[in-house]
Amino acid sequence: MTNLFDISETPKTIEATLIKRMDNFEHQLGTASNKPENLVKIIKEFNAFRDYVQEIFKLMRQQTYELSQLADSLEMRHRKKYHILSGVPEKADENTASIVTTILKNNLGLNDITASSFKVVHLLIYPSAILFGGKRLHLRAHPLSEFITKQRKAVYMEARKLFGMRNVWILDGNITINFPDGNRYKVLRKSRCSI
Repeated sequence: MTNLFDISETPKTIEATLIKRMDNFEHQLGTASNKPENLVKIIKEFNAFRDYVQEIFKLMRQQTYELSQLADSLEMRHRKKYHILSGVPEKADENTASIVTTILKNNLGLNDITASSFKVVHLLIYPSAILFGGKRLHLRAHPLSEFITKQRKAVYMEARKLFGMRNVWILDGNITINFPDGNRYKVLRKSRCSI
């Protein structure tokens, strides 16, 4: 894919070409007599047209796939700076920034962290999880995970099923798998998990 402009132009070009070929085919069908040579010619043209349409749909599927990969990559670039802190007990009228600061100070000994160190701190919908951004941190007492896209999470879960929890991890939004042959690979698609 050369650029996103190609994706927006392809359907217009395809539509114009399909309409032109269908009109031409309809005109030939209307003027054709029942002679066998005319029918053979129309059948050949129809088969060529059908193959052409199948190639068009293949191209559109490929471009849609590439666009979804690009969108996933852009979204991951935005999410890279955020982490999810799990296992935090909920309290009424809590200040999530101060809770995150306290956990990081107590568990990691990061005494220079303040509530203003974080750009964003949100309590998430699922229980006892807080989303925050601003620092790269690793905790043991409270599970800390990267804020990845749904597509990458599905790949991660599939890889964990296939290779086990100790052989699959996420670093900077990339899913890394330690394959049985001893090699490590970065994986972004489910199809690569089956290697």
